[in-house]
Amino acid sequence: MRRKAKGPAQDDSAARVWALAAHDLRQPVQAARLLAATLDCTCGRAELARSAQAIGSALDSLQEMLEALALLARVQTGLQVVALGPCDLAQALEPPLRELAAIAARRGIPLRLHKPQGVVRSHSKLLATAARGLFLNAVRFRDGNDVRISCRRARGQLTLEVEYGGATD
Repeated sequence: MRRKAKGPAQDDSAARVWALAAHDLRQPVQAARLLAATLDCTCGRAELARSAQAIGSALDSLQEMLEALALLARVQTGLQVVALGPCDLAQALEPPLRELAAIAARRGIPLRLHKPQGVVRSHSKLLATAARGLFLNAVRFRDGNDVRISCRRARGQLTLEVEYGGATD
């Protein structure tokens, strides 16, 4: 079966659909975050409070991913230009690293983390989104006993290393 190549108009319409979908998906996420916060405030048992906080944290991550998706769609359609600038690694990677630590702890996966330090030229949300994918894949597809994350400096470059089961991404 032959496939037709997509033209620019099809690419633009697909990007618009993604932008609209990301926008529409934010509304139920916001509602769920409010419900999780209400549950956290009203329940007296520590276990329920921890569950409410975990729900809220997961929804925060989902919202960040949707915002990054919307940003990518706006960039693809030319509605927005991504401004690269100084990006503090520790600050940009803190949310996905926190999420990774929680998942690794729940699954009993040892996590060896050398928090990335330094400033790079990037876009903080897009960097966090890309790193989140690497981190979650490391936990999901690990062959060994642990997951190791570090940052290596060489020749004026910073390299984020994610190792799992002997493999490095």
